[in-house]
Amino acid sequence: MSFWSTQSGKSPFTAKNKNGIAFLISWLFALILWLLTSLNAERTMEVSYRLAFEHVPHQIRIKEPIQPITLSVKGQGLELFRFLRRSKRQTLKVDFESVRDGRWSPQLTELNRSLGFNEHIRLLTFEPEYISIDSKSLYFKKLPILVDNQMSYTEGYDSISPARLSHDSVILYAAQPIPQSVKYIYTEPLKQKRITKTVNTTLRLKTPNLADAKLAFNQIEYRLEVDQIIANEIEISIQQLGFPANTLLIPATLKVRYLVAARDYQDVQHTDFKASVTWSPSESQSFLVPEIRVLNSLVLDTEIFPKTIDYLQP
Repeated sequence: MSFWSTQSGKSPFTAKNKNGIAFLISWLFALILWLLTSLNAERTMEVSYRLAFEHVPHQIRIKEPIQPITLSVKGQGLELFRFLRRSKRQTLKVDFESVRDGRWSPQLTELNRSLGFNEHIRLLTFEPEYISIDSKSLYFKKLPILVDNQMSYTEGYDSISPARLSHDSVILYAAQPIPQSVKYIYTEPLKQKRITKTVNTTLRLKTPNLADAKLAFNQIEYRLEVDQIIANEIEISIQQLGFPANTLLIPATLKVRYLVAARDYQDVQHTDFKASVTWSPSESQSFLVPEIRVLNSLVLDTEIFPKTIDYLQP
């Protein structure tokens, strides 16, 4: 008995079943052909864009909301579908310099360039012809920045140079005249304890409580060099300036105590210190005051002993 036959000797695939399968295949082919035709067909649709103005001067405040712009675009089905999906998540960016007399009048070339239209998606028309921009000028004042420093160091450590800020001042803008009492712009508190290494951080600026107040920028970079501080003591001779012959200094040398960062200790030498005394005796003064010059900027602080010098004349 054949596998494809029944007891009656007839195939299970009757003419009716064959006609049904052929119809189904034809229907699927027609559907695919329709989809391909639809995807390649050109259509015209409208899409609305919200506006976002760029490069707005800090002294200008734009009032919201801003009227959207409606575009009529034409394109192939698949490309148009992709464009519509993308446009729902985007805004149209406009350079504020193109605003004239309180309104923005878009141009076809400008819109084509901004939205990246090509041969598949074409801009036909847009409305309205211009969009009114409601804005006003703000008062402004340049103010120094003060760091709210709340730091402490581990014993034996300290800052080895003044703090460096990316900006030492900022312009404040407000819708009202800025009071004379507003003299500084403060940072958020910089709270660190038991510091043993250089501090690198970003600090936000505090905007004063004024109507429509805003700052030209909202944060600064802060750097403070920190290291272990080493104390050292050396003894150097004193140079005599304008002294009579055979005049003796008592003592003839000075002790210099100085502070230096641990990283710079090896770079400080005896020759970096110069001591001198200028002859200038008077009836009311029986001693001389020595001067110390430090030739190395790595030295943080100095102290000399003794503070005064006696002299002996033959």
